[in-house]
Amino acid sequence: MSLRLAAALLFTAAGAVGCASTQASQPSWQPDADPEWIEPSPSLQRQLDAQAARLSFAHSLEEKYELIRWFATTGEVAYPTLLRLAEFGPNEEAQANALSCLASTADPRLLGPLAELPFPGEDQPTLRLERARCHMVLGDWSWSTVLIDGLESSSLWSRALCARTLRDTTRMAFGFDPRKDPSHSTDAIARWRAWDTARRADPLQAPAGAQ
Repeated sequence: MSLRLAAALLFTAAGAVGCASTQASQPSWQPDADPEWIEPSPSLQRQLDAQAARLSFAHSLEEKYELIRWFATTGEVAYPTLLRLAEFGPNEEAQANALSCLASTADPRLLGPLAELPFPGEDQPTLRLERARCHMVLGDWSWSTVLIDGLESSSLWSRALCARTLRDTTRMAFGFDPRKDPSHSTDAIARWRAWDTARRADPLQAPAGAQ
């Protein structure tokens, strides 16, 4: 991940430190494991395949954002291609970029198909965070604990990614500053864990099969 992207994440995540806000509730969603998507024409499918191939080696911030915008504006005809890439991509870069594209659609209908995909293990920390972020952004908070765990990461970029996602979806920050060493953020992280525990104990918000 580029330093410029990390800096952008830090700027937006740190901007919420200490801000008072109203807590958001988990959006309601009804996952459909096999929704019917609009099918692309043969020529559009060739474009989709070509753009998906670029996701495998899109390292620069500019190229990644260009591809995310392209897939987001292309709409649901691109969903099957992105879902396949998220599961069977040739490398973690491709899978993570596909998840970023899916998250950018803000379409909760994707939660059903996503739930059918294997969730990355702890041996794939970056991909695991990106997958949890995708679920959270689309309205499924089942994997919020993964993002809260990420606040303790030794990686500045990972802490910033998790802090921004949690803040943007819940409208809470609990004073966490990703620029600080995690050892200096124990109180803020404890508050996040207490929030997560309370949310999961609430029958109105606890997700089915919460992780």
